[in-house]
Amino acid sequence: MDWDEVLDPFSQDFQQSMEEQLRIVHVQDGLVTAANDLVAAHFPAAATLSPRAQKNLQRVIISQSVQMANAIQEALQQREEE
Repeated sequence: MDWDEVLDPFSQDFQQSMEEQLRIVHVQDGLVTAANDLVAAHFPAAATLSPRAQKNLQRVIISQSVQMANAIQEALQQREEE
């Protein structure tokens, strides 16, 4: 793969990379939303957490959602390579 092609915004490789990144971001957003909904539904006391505890909870949700979205993408790439 040629870096000039990857970095050229009009190249097919660049377009595919951007589409892949957008899919990952959409999955991350969906996971964060779903996790927040689950916390609200199953842990009502979470609404009364201190701001510091809420910030920590959000940090956990976001970091785990990012890891999970990346792991999903990696698993799908392995499937495509087989």
